[in-house]
Amino acid sequence: MKKDLFLDSSIIIEFFKHNQEAIKIFEFILQNIEIFRININAIVWSEIVYQLIIKRKFPKNEIFEILNSFRKLEINSQIIELAENLIGELYSNDALNFATAYYFKIDFFITLDNDFKSNEDIKVIHSLKELKETI
Repeated sequence: MKKDLFLDSSIIIEFFKHNQEAIKIFEFILQNIEIFRININAIVWSEIVYQLIIKRKFPKNEIFEILNSFRKLEINSQIIELAENLIGELYSNDALNFATAYYFKIDFFITLDNDFKSNEDIKVIHSLKELKETI
């Protein structure tokens, strides 16, 4: 059975900006895709599209090919309610992302953003070292 990962937009955006940690994490996930299922939501999709296609003018086809390979999780009213409880700890988009991972019982939340902290239900991973130790 594959391990579900929620991939925060920071990983993909920073990958394209040549951040070495993001490159290591994303390449490791892709090299081990047989054991991982990558999940995102509309917030992550929108942040990536804005940052890479609209703002930085990366080729649409290249970005959409990557995004279309991920499983998209829908945001519903229950996720919004969960996110409301996270506001203050996290900004709105981050709260929706974390709430989405929680709602869908995703075990691992992969991000470069230090605002996210692990809890009893979700392991937040900030580095390749942490990812390797987890699997």
